[in-house]
Amino acid sequence: MAEKHSRAEVVAVKAAKVEQRYIVGYRPQRGDSSTPELNLTGKWLREPGFETGQAVTMRIAEGCLILTPCG
Repeated sequence: MAEKHSRAEVVAVKAAKVEQRYIVGYRPQRGDSSTPELNLTGKWLREPGFETGQAVTMRIAEGCLILTPCG
């Protein structure tokens, strides 16, 4: 239990931008434009731990993609 006159430590944390918006495009394959394509790029990917050449785990749920850096 805390001392009678103790104070909790306050830590300031910079809030990260947690939302990015993209347009799903298509990848043409012999005239077929029905294959959706999503291309994520930007230095902002480093903040959550994504680096060039790194493996990524992708989990798929209804209406949701979850990308997690491996390692």
